[in-house]
Amino acid sequence: MADADADGIGFKPNDISGMRMANVTDNRQTDLDAQELQEITERCAKAVPGPWQVLTEELVEAAWINADTADDDLPIALLDFRSAEENKATAEFIAHARTDIPRLLTALSEARNRIEHLLAANNREIEARIAANREACELRAKLSSN
Repeated sequence: MADADADGIGFKPNDISGMRMANVTDNRQTDLDAQELQEITERCAKAVPGPWQVLTEELVEAAWINADTADDDLPIALLDFRSAEENKATAEFIAHARTDIPRLLTALSEARNRIEHLLAANNREIEARIAANREACELRAKLSSN
């Protein structure tokens, strides 16, 4: 193997041999690990099935959250201690969370799978370039020794 720069700008093929790309979010505090995602998924599965709806009345400040199905008319939650506007906004948030969170979990899982697929493809490309560069360096060394 030649000690000279393989590309003329200070790069030597051994400088990055074995280097692989990794998911850069692996160590962020905002990243959820598999156990946390599983716990969120289990909480979703245990909750009253969705979708949910918000019920309000003009003369009452309370807001109710009910399952949005004909066979389940039991209230899920009652929000009553804030203004009508705050109760309704909070109820809307909670009601939509029943369907939003499972959708977000699915989207997150799909995005992570896609990232892993892209990282693997990128790693294969890096390894192929390293091998090609190594071969080119060996050929240059053979040519220069003749």
